[in-house]
Amino acid sequence: MNPDRILVRAPTWIGDAVMATPVLRALRHSYPHAEIVVEGRPLLAELLAGLDSFDRFLPDPGGGAIAMVSRAARLRREHFDWAVLLPDSQRAALGPFLAGIPKRIGYAHDPSGAGSSPRPWTGRTATASGFPFR
Repeated sequence: MNPDRILVRAPTWIGDAVMATPVLRALRHSYPHAEIVVEGRPLLAELLAGLDSFDRFLPDPGGGAIAMVSRAARLRREHFDWAVLLPDSQRAALGPFLAGIPKRIGYAHDPSGAGSSPRPWTGRTATASGFPFR
């Protein structure tokens, strides 16, 4: 099933965010009719503003537990179908998990289980550029 609304959690650091722009282009190419929303640190909004591979930027100023609950509530109201989690962090994964986004695509080694949706084991591992994916 193709998603109607995709959340992409941008990396924290500027250089990492720049290097992640091909992911945004690939998502736009693969799902041209989906609304693609990038969430990240407010300073990334201006950096990414010139790209046509996403529809809008959702600033996340960070903060503690109360800010995380607020973030999860905001994401829940957006009704995203997918969350693509580019940072390898539990903070990035926790908001979409708490928001109940049904498909979360992230790092499989996240011990909390929040980083990616449950998936069936296919019995094989593919490799892209030397990084193992399942």
